[in-house]
Amino acid sequence: MHMSFTESVAANMAHMRQTGIVPSPKYVQSTNKNSIHFQDFMLQVLMVDDDPGQLRLRQAILSNAGVTVHIATNAESALAFLRTVGNKIGVVVTDHFLTGRTGADLVREMRCTLPSMPVLVLSGMPGIEDEYDGLDVSVRLKPFPPDEFIGFVLNSLSSPKKELARGELQ
Repeated sequence: MHMSFTESVAANMAHMRQTGIVPSPKYVQSTNKNSIHFQDFMLQVLMVDDDPGQLRLRQAILSNAGVTVHIATNAESALAFLRTVGNKIGVVVTDHFLTGRTGADLVREMRCTLPSMPVLVLSGMPGIEDEYDGLDVSVRLKPFPPDEFIGFVLNSLSSPKKELARGELQ
């Protein structure tokens, strides 16, 4: 059975409530495009991974959940993008291993200009948490099902820390 976008968002919200992930009540679908908005703040994610296949897969998963996804294939392009539009991004999702650098390197540089930006680190390698000490990130071990990935991202987008960051930018 094929669900419409609205039905899909409603199903995701119901699933999140059952699992204890409850985004802010101001989380609503836009009436004019397939995007979800948080008040006037569009739910936008910057996804960083040097594997194009993983980027496309995760982009499709989040796009189907109504999230706008921007992609970067390395730390340098991610940092350049964030310098330009970082205040419009709700969360950065990065792989741990990037070409020439790690996700920890990316986050350290990011924290200089965006100290309150939520970051979700994905890795297939257990035991990397120590590399992120003091960087205030969430680390998730791959693999995980798409609905859990959507939940991780939406939960990061609705964090109280991001609310503070949004207030600082206005």
